[in-house]
Amino acid sequence: MDLTLAAELDEVNTNFAAAIKGLEAALRKDAPDLPDLGKRRSQLARLAGQRLRFLTGRLVPVLDAGPTAAHVAAARALEERLRALFGESTRHIGDWSSARISSDWPGYVAATRGMIARVEAFLAAERREVYPLLGTVRRAA
Repeated sequence: MDLTLAAELDEVNTNFAAAIKGLEAALRKDAPDLPDLGKRRSQLARLAGQRLRFLTGRLVPVLDAGPTAAHVAAARALEERLRALFGESTRHIGDWSSARISSDWPGYVAATRGMIARVEAFLAAERREVYPLLGTVRRAA
């Protein structure tokens, strides 16, 4: 196995988490700063797409070819949860136009915080379930 896979995953996740923190900072404002919010949303969407491509193109295939059934099961579960979360995120972005954000800032803040909580729960599960398997694959390679 490519020994840098875990490091690459860390880098992707670090960049993604930083973008989430930036969005959270924007949510703490009393009113929306639409230009700033637009930049933050675009950056987060771009990084989410990059993350999706990395996980489905690099990580899932490595797990799917792993030495045990647990690796294969983790690969399938990760891909399924990732696609569901990405779909939910895409719907969230589509549902909240700039006009709607302006007219319902508290609603946007609440909805976005809920979306962030689901993303963070996914990342925590990934750390618990996937990182240990990467070590197993590395040792078995």
